[in-house]
Amino acid sequence: MIRNRWKKRQAAKAAVYKKKAAQRPSRGSDPTQGSEPTIPMADPKVAAIVDFYGITDVADLLDGPNKKAFPENWHYTVQWLGNQPNREAVAKAASPLTYVRAGLPPVISIHGDADPLVPYQHSVRLQDALQKAGVVDELVTIPGGGHGNFSVDQWQRAYAAVEKFLAANVPAPKASSSSGKP
Repeated sequence: MIRNRWKKRQAAKAAVYKKKAAQRPSRGSDPTQGSEPTIPMADPKVAAIVDFYGITDVADLLDGPNKKAFPENWHYTVQWLGNQPNREAVAKAASPLTYVRAGLPPVISIHGDADPLVPYQHSVRLQDALQKAGVVDELVTIPGGGHGNFSVDQWQRAYAAVEKFLAANVPAPKASSSSGKP
């Protein structure tokens, strides 16, 4: 008896779902058809890149001059890529230096010259590549700075440089009308 009541309830629920589904407009090939109204949006565009002591050449850390002795706490590039047969290709694909080309948005890099994790030279190489490609760029060197372990003064200097760089290289957004009129 309990089983029959359960079956009836399930059948009633299924009938309600089928009825609701039949009342919905068909979506056809347009994924927005029949859904809530959407706000038209332009494709987002990157206005600038702010790089804080980032890796720019994973292959360099994996098998290049900046490779750390294994295991040295099992260096992170080995942890990421292990011994997979295509690890060099993966390292190249994961490296920002691979994608430097003309037309990129402005780039500012902040890097301590005593960074024990990501060689400072990575940011120098990125800056050189960006300049060769004609991309607006700036490298802010934090003397004696580690991997983000900056003093308050060093952080203030870094953020002031970022603010100045963005103000000079990123256009201000267009003011929108609050009245809804163009």
